[in-house]
Amino acid sequence: MSDLNKLEFREILEDSNPVAIVDARKYPDFFGFYRSTQFALQSFEQLSIQYVHAPLHFSENGKAEDLWEVRQSATIALQKVRSQLDLFGNTCLMLTSSAFSRAHSERLLLSLSVFSRDWRLDVV
Repeated sequence: MSDLNKLEFREILEDSNPVAIVDARKYPDFFGFYRSTQFALQSFEQLSIQYVHAPLHFSENGKAEDLWEVRQSATIALQKVRSQLDLFGNTCLMLTSSAFSRAHSERLLLSLSVFSRDWRLDVV
């Protein structure tokens, strides 16, 4: 997400029309896109987008216990947005901090049993 500018992020929101955002970054930083993080969260609420901050840290060494913690965090995040996705649409936007995280996050979420095959996942 760090390689996006304000217009690109807004286009992604318009094009994907998500009903939920799972922010997998360590810190929810929207200062390049909105006046403040609080303003961003208010904007999401006005658009009826459920926002969940669920930092997912993928270690480069890929230790098994690290992966277990990441899977638990991802499962909890998806359970929080599940009703929103089932009731109001099917698109979930996931915000990541790097290309490494983006590749691993998408693969991980799609592998979880809590992830419905009816949902669409857009990872940025």
